[in-house]
Amino acid sequence: MIGLNGCSVTESFQCSRSVPQIMGWKMCGEKIEKDRSFAFTKESCMPMTQRICLVLCCLGLLTAGLGCATHEEQRQAMHDRWEKTSAKAKIPLGREFLNNGRNKDARKVLQKCLDADSEMPEAHILMGRLEVKEGRIAKAQGHFETALQSDDTSDEAYYWLGVITERQEEYQNAADLYAKAYEIQPDEIKYIRSCAGMYVALGEDDRAMELLTSANSRLASSFELKVVTADLAQRMGDTIRAIDLYREALMIEPRDTDVIAALGYCYIEEKEWQSASQIFEQLLDDSNGASRQAYLNLLAMCSVNSGNYGKAVKYYDELSVERRDDPVVWLKMGQAALGAKAANRAIECADRALRMKPGYAEAYALKGCALYVKKRYEESIRVFKNIRRDKSLGALAWMMTGRCYEKLSIFEKAEKAYDMARELNPDSKLLSSIGDSGDSLPWQ
Repeated sequence: MIGLNGCSVTESFQCSRSVPQIMGWKMCGEKIEKDRSFAFTKESCMPMTQRICLVLCCLGLLTAGLGCATHEEQRQAMHDRWEKTSAKAKIPLGREFLNNGRNKDARKVLQKCLDADSEMPEAHILMGRLEVKEGRIAKAQGHFETALQSDDTSDEAYYWLGVITERQEEYQNAADLYAKAYEIQPDEIKYIRSCAGMYVALGEDDRAMELLTSANSRLASSFELKVVTADLAQRMGDTIRAIDLYREALMIEPRDTDVIAALGYCYIEEKEWQSASQIFEQLLDDSNGASRQAYLNLLAMCSVNSGNYGKAVKYYDELSVERRDDPVVWLKMGQAALGAKAANRAIECADRALRMKPGYAEAYALKGCALYVKKRYEESIRVFKNIRRDKSLGALAWMMTGRCYEKLSIFEKAEKAYDMARELNPDSKLLSSIGDSGDSLPWQ
């Protein structure tokens, strides 16, 4: 037999070369003995190359086993990444559903996104908006707070937390949250508007105007920002600035009826009646229903205040077609007619108003003044007698009664009537002008 080192082998032999312990062989000094449990024969003696192959195979099997486990983990990781990527791709669809009012569809899509990635901030923000929309405020707040835990730079999360806090009337906290959103995204109009609104709610109008002015300097072409700033200027009593801002806004969006109307109201506040009339004439052309009636009323008022009584009568006449049973419309039409020196029409309007509303003090005053203009003094005295006890018009009734007696040359009764008028309203400018105003009416 041949040994591992190429020497002859017997049951027991000496070897001058050291051999490692391999496959059951044992080393005893320089003497190598076969292991008694190992039958050492030519058939059982394996060549070195085969033994190496055997070891390598064993190692290969072990490595293959480990490799299988690692490959499975890689496959799972790839699957998870795919699920997250796929879920993120569904966010625009969920947003579209939410914006279009398809709440159920939005919830399904967003829940799938959260199932794939429970920390996805975009999904939490949209789900929070959905909960706000459906009135589940506590759940909505939880979603927004979770979004901030994943991404503390989420301006939308801060904004919507501000919305919730504002609804709870915690204005200072809401202002802080809106301010945080504004710091992250300073050019977002809704953040600017909301932040300024909270400053106004806190009574800090100047701070709000400072914020809006700064934003306007950066975003000069923003229609919405100009309108918000104009609204605040009007609130603060700076009507001239409001007018300028509304005009600038209309250069960007010339057909916005809300802004056109706001500009018209500013003109009324500044008593620029002609400019206001031009504005509301523009709105009247495309209006109908209640808005048309409102514009007709405003146009008539502007016409009266600008002294254009004939035009006022025209507007009230048109308004009476739609509000035929409204005594106020007939009263105002009569007042405009009297201003336009159409006394007979004024009397007709007053009578119509009194039929609709018996005892209507203002209608009696109108009729009495119209009869005075027609020089029907005795009839005028009888009409004014109906309202001498009226708290608001009693002084006027006595004064006009005095004028009628004066025209009838009954001076003693005229003086008594004037005394009664002074007693009821001692500070009246009309009474102090008696003797100087001749036949002028109270409102002339």
